[in-house]
Amino acid sequence: MRVGATIANLAWLASSVGASRRFQRALAAPEETQWAWLHAQLARHAASEYGRAHEFSAVRRYADFAARVPLCRYADVISFHLPLTDD
Repeated sequence: MRVGATIANLAWLASSVGASRRFQRALAAPEETQWAWLHAQLARHAASEYGRAHEFSAVRRYADFAARVPLCRYADVISFHLPLTDD
């Protein structure tokens, strides 16, 4: 094996250790991991027009989210922000 390739592989391996650990922790607690991700997204978008309309800031648990945010298609969300015209 060539030394350059070995060094590159070791550098890649070393750089991925943190991501691998985070992934392993997420696998150990999927519900908590998914809730943390959803909660972060809701907090990030709470001040948006869509977030205000669906009260993202009031969501404290999944049941709150399910009650406030309707199932919809992508096109419905886009039309909420960008009303379609007949041009």
